[in-house]
Amino acid sequence: IAASLSLVIPRRIFRPLMALEEGARQIGAGHLDYSITVQTGDELEDLADAFNQMAANLKASQAEQERWGQELGVRVRACRLELAEASLRAERRASQIQISADVARVIASVRDLDELLPEVTQLISQRFNWYHVGIYLLDESGEYAVLRAANSEGGLRMLEDSHRLRVGQESIVGSVTGTAQPRIALDVGEDAVCFDNPNLRDTRSEMATPLQVGGQIIGALDVQSLDPSAYDAEDLAMLGNLADQVAVAIENARLFTSTRKALDEVQSLHRQYVQHEWLGADSQRRHLAYEYTRSGIPKLGDLAPTEMAKAFRDGETVALSDRSDHDGGNGDEHALARAALAAPIK
Repeated sequence: IAASLSLVIPRRIFRPLMALEEGARQIGAGHLDYSITVQTGDELEDLADAFNQMAANLKASQAEQERWGQELGVRVRACRLELAEASLRAERRASQIQISADVARVIASVRDLDELLPEVTQLISQRFNWYHVGIYLLDESGEYAVLRAANSEGGLRMLEDSHRLRVGQESIVGSVTGTAQPRIALDVGEDAVCFDNPNLRDTRSEMATPLQVGGQIIGALDVQSLDPSAYDAEDLAMLGNLADQVAVAIENARLFTSTRKALDEVQSLHRQYVQHEWLGADSQRRHLAYEYTRSGIPKLGDLAPTEMAKAFRDGETVALSDRSDHDGGNGDEHALARAALAAPIK
């Protein structure tokens, strides 16, 4: 009996317990793939199966956590990317608003068209880092769009050559002025365009929008970049807003110039009329004068006092606060007046 028990007890009790102990140690160390093998047909085997099931559950839970962790990481990275893009869009929008304000300030301060247009092209080029900005205006016939201002070296050469593009032709500016629709041209993608302007060989992207006043096209605003895919729909909308401001500025400058010219013509006619009338009056009467004397003030007399002589000589208004310094105190009746004011009639 003792010998039988010495054979049975280690195999049925001690070995399964040692296997359970080793399995618990391996599972506790994180080796969840470890499997406890106990075949006793009693509670020990049930306990080993429970350990194995626990390890399998822990492994599944760990895999689920890793999967969720990966998904969470992906979501966090996606959120960070969206936040970064939103921040860039916000900064870009703020920059566009600031540039629009700067353009509006230039428009408000400059009324001369020849000064306004180059200043606008320089401002837009510097703020957006676009190497070429050009402003085209239609000629009187409406047949050609003529370059009136540019900032780039190539654009300046085009100005010297009186560069113009026929309205409605294949060029970007010709298309925009002919259809009144803005357009983006890139040298990549399905609608790739080949830029062949010898003065602007480095162009890789071009964007143009019409200049309109009251629904009538007066020209186009054209911008070009060195990057192959520099422009998108948001840039086109922003350029349209700038173009509206520029168009209003151009119209205001034209109206100001026209009004100033008309005023100059009216003033010239008025001067001619006044001169003619005075010459007629002078031919009828040699000395034309009217005098008003307040009580206590001596009359001018026959001789012209100092202030009148100076006004005749210099052709400017003369004001004397103390006449005695100028008349030398000669004692004549004019010296009685302490102050005098004389203005020439022209």
